[in-house]
Amino acid sequence: MKRAVLSFLLLIIFVTALAGCGLFSGREPEEPVKEEGEEIVEVPVGEVDRALETALARGDRYIIVADETREQEVLVPGSPPTRLIWNRRVLRVSLPEELPMASYLAALEEELAAVGAEIRKKEEGGTDTALVVTLEVGIRPEVAGREVSLVTHGLTLLQGKAAPPEKGKLAIIIDDFGGGVAGTREMMELEIPLTFAVIPHRNSSQREAQEARERGYQVLLHMPMEPLNEKLPPGPGAITAGMAPEEIREAVAAALEEVPGAVGVNNHMGSKVTAREELMLPFLEAVGERGLFFIDSRTTNKSVAAALARQLAIPTAENRIFLDNERELESIKAQLRRAAELAREEGEVIAIGHVHPAMAQALQEFVPELEEQGVELVFASQLAR
Repeated sequence: MKRAVLSFLLLIIFVTALAGCGLFSGREPEEPVKEEGEEIVEVPVGEVDRALETALARGDRYIIVADETREQEVLVPGSPPTRLIWNRRVLRVSLPEELPMASYLAALEEELAAVGAEIRKKEEGGTDTALVVTLEVGIRPEVAGREVSLVTHGLTLLQGKAAPPEKGKLAIIIDDFGGGVAGTREMMELEIPLTFAVIPHRNSSQREAQEARERGYQVLLHMPMEPLNEKLPPGPGAITAGMAPEEIREAVAAALEEVPGAVGVNNHMGSKVTAREELMLPFLEAVGERGLFFIDSRTTNKSVAAALARQLAIPTAENRIFLDNERELESIKAQLRRAAELAREEGEVIAIGHVHPAMAQALQEFVPELEEQGVELVFASQLAR
């Protein structure tokens, strides 16, 4: 926005400088000399002035950048010849960016027509950040039985353009690949920029990670970690609260071998582990040493994982919203709409869903709407900082 304002101000200065060089005004006339038998007629343009000023007043908060008047003359042949003299006024006006230019010009033409004037010439130009409309306004008085065309006013309208809003960015991570569960095939065939998190040590972990990568999806290691709820087993190879630092490092290394091509890591469950700094430190060090990024799934609001990752200068981001706590199609689509809304409001959002048919169907139906909502779907790595 600052660049747009600066560009617009520079444009005004440039146009004003041109005016100082006389490029916008008529030539400086010599003092008219009356030839023998010649008539001199002064052409009144006050009504046109007032019509322009009335139209300008419709553009609230307009600023007159420059206002110059030059005497003009023209000799109309005849018997006797008639020399017409009038004051040509040149205005440069800055208009607010929210003013609809087309409506404003229509109102201007209406005001001019009411006093017998008209826009003779209109040129539009400018830059990406400013619009410039140059007008010539004239009248057609009748002199000695013939119509004469006179340009009485030059008007340059300057209007800053609002910079197009940046798109909100939404990264959707789909957890729980690796087990060949229902919905896997549908997800693989979506062909949209999704990030797939693969659980290690399952019967198809390596195969699904490889296929996802070949199809252009981004792949994460979905690292199992112990939850607070003891009734929810995190699965083989999980990091548990009783592990020593070296055991945690070894668990990370073994898991990564199961997920070829992983560029980052997020946690599977882990509400018991991610809340404890002494457990997350060796885990994150193992992640950072391999040049990977980390996404905190936020399975507990007591997680210290993202804050610690930032301290260690490991690119990181946090899940903002779960998409499928209720695995019904309409509920998931409602959560997707909420995620898109958050992306527009906050600029960048990560959302997490899981592999199952309803999730795949919801994505297939909803993702085309994202563009209309001003939201760009991106990979998780693009939001990890």
